[in-house]
Amino acid sequence: RKSTNKFKETKIATFGDSYAFCRYVSNDETWQHFLEKRLKKKVQNYGVGNFGLDQSFLKYEEKRKEKKLPNVLIFCVVPETISRIHSYWKHYLEFGNKFGFKPIFKINSKGNLIKVDNFLKKRNLLEEIKKDLDYIQKLDIFFKIKFEKRKMKFPYSIVFFREISLYTKIFTFLTLHKLLFFFNKKHNKRFFDMAIQTVIKRNIKEADLFYNSPNFYLLLEKLIIEYSKKIQLEGKKFVLLIVPQKYDLEFKKVKKNNYEFFFSKLSKKINILDLTDDFFSKENFKDLYLDDK
Repeated sequence: RKSTNKFKETKIATFGDSYAFCRYVSNDETWQHFLEKRLKKKVQNYGVGNFGLDQSFLKYEEKRKEKKLPNVLIFCVVPETISRIHSYWKHYLEFGNKFGFKPIFKINSKGNLIKVDNFLKKRNLLEEIKKDLDYIQKLDIFFKIKFEKRKMKFPYSIVFFREISLYTKIFTFLTLHKLLFFFNKKHNKRFFDMAIQTVIKRNIKEADLFYNSPNFYLLLEKLIIEYSKKIQLEGKKFVLLIVPQKYDLEFKKVKKNNYEFFFSKLSKKINILDLTDDFFSKENFKDLYLDDK
């Protein structure tokens, strides 16, 4: 993003997801803008909405070839990044995101990181995608554990009762939305938004559970350690910035989130700033957030 400040010397480059990009606010309202004013130096913003930490590292690789980057690199992501790094075709993780293909990292039998290119890099026809569905499904863990389980198919009642709590809420909110729309075409979409929020809450809660599963957290840990080493060998400072989403903080009211333990343990080796406690300590932390519809 463009900076509205006029500082010439660059101190920091930031990478990450929408919480790095600062979606929904102007260029003079980003946290990088205020950090610039504090430091009296430029802070570059290379954040991209919906990126996983893996894509942020690849963005860094791309930018370091184009130009000389500053000595401090901050990677800013939400805890849900643990899901995003395991996603190859976004449609299996975020149902309906059919155009979202991304590269993915895997750990091979020797314990090394390997990168699998974006599926669309060499194929871009619908027929080619259909032909290689088996390949996509083997690479993407969410096909079996999420997409197949929740896909509405015959016998529908079994699918419904398998996820009865989730579907009862969603269908109730959507039915109320339809009824209100029938009587008043201009009614606000409050119940529709509540259905969406039900899905978002579930996604964030699931992502936090992944921090207990080696199938998920080992890849995240490997990515962070490998790239922090690489950046440090280039003589630069690596900082991982974790910014909680609103529902991460709501769940924390009940108990500490799993991701907090994960990053706390990892912070003994890596420069990590987890802002969860800082945000949670605010009396009305919900006021810090906009509702993403």
